[in-house]
Amino acid sequence: MTFKQAKEQAIDHFEGKEKELLAAMDQLSGLKKKFKHTDGVLDLFKKHQRPLYSKPFIERVVPGISMQLASRDNVWWFDFNPSTSYIISYRWAAGLGWNERLPINFKENRIESSDHIFGSRVFTEFKLREGFALKLETEWMNTFPNTFYPAYPQEQSKRSWVWSSFSGIKNSFNLSKKMRGQVQILYNLYNPEKQSPYLARVNFRFGVEYALKKKQKLF
Repeated sequence: MTFKQAKEQAIDHFEGKEKELLAAMDQLSGLKKKFKHTDGVLDLFKKHQRPLYSKPFIERVVPGISMQLASRDNVWWFDFNPSTSYIISYRWAAGLGWNERLPINFKENRIESSDHIFGSRVFTEFKLREGFALKLETEWMNTFPNTFYPAYPQEQSKRSWVWSSFSGIKNSFNLSKKMRGQVQILYNLYNPEKQSPYLARVNFRFGVEYALKKKQKLF
């Protein structure tokens, strides 16, 4: 009887307000799609959404490593890129990284020291939607200039530091609760005098990122 009376009162309350009820339901549905990291329904109607506001520093730090493969004249280049990024906001992240190239000549079973490069990177990322982000990166590599780009062959002189800049898309996906895989497609924007130590303008990388968690106190 109590349930029946409550049902009748609810019907009486919304009688003649069907349009307003449907509009509110549409608004709630839209907010749920837009803000997936809110704690409750009431949080959806707050003016300022801060899903990362309460995150501790350690959970904003994201270590990772990516890899890039290429080959030339029977030599395979394995570029290892450890990095650490910091989540500034829901949309923005920035970080530092390192690149170390291991060039292996499998035909002669030796490491080609002339193809070895190393150097640092800085980057920033802007989240487009869940799993996709724009990435802008600048690096400073120690290399032999004008020896890698096939259109401009030149005898090796001496090592020097070469600047390069990249822009592209990063796609991330869950591998486990703490591990995320990632694939990057980057275009070499800045390659002065064809000195960049890469064979092509478009570069592909793949790797993983690790989510750090704050240790819970037992007492």
